Parts: sequence; structure tokens; C-alpha cells
Amino acid sequence: MGLTHIKRIAIELISAGLPDDHPTAAINMGTRPEQKIVKAPLSGIADKIDETQLSGATLIVIGRVIELSEGLGWFKPSQPLNITP
Repeated sequence: MGLTHIKRIAIELISAGLPDDHPTAAINMGTRPEQKIVKAPLSGIADKIDETQLSGATLIVIGRVIELSEGLGWFKPSQPLNITP
């Protein structure tokens, strides 16, 4: 649902006072080998999502917290998760 309405969500947040350059990310197919992360300012996230043709399960994250993603790097799609029962 978030992907379908991201343009309107961004417009509403900006009109409510959130800066248009506020960091925003879309995490598609999270924790799966095909995971994709798209980052853009709030004003451009809808276009970036369209450009990368994201579809399906996607989490939208808005705020400076996305700046932590590089340093944390807890999930790398190229490396399988090592989960033992």
C-alpha cells in the first residue's frame, strides 16, 4: 500500500512541515536475497521508486535513521543468513 501512495504521502508530509530534503528510503523484499534499498530525499522518493520499478512488499522509512544503514550493514543480500535451529 505504501508504494501505491508514496507520492501522496510525501506531498502530505511536506505540506505538514517536513523538509523536502528529509532522508527517505524504500526497502523492498527486506531480508531476502533479492532485497533492494532505494534512498532519496522525501521530495524525490516516489520518482526514484518508479525508476527502479519496485513492487511487492516494501517498507518505507522516513528520517535520519536511514543514515545508519551503511554503518550497521546487518544484512547483505549476497551473504546468506546463518540461522541454526
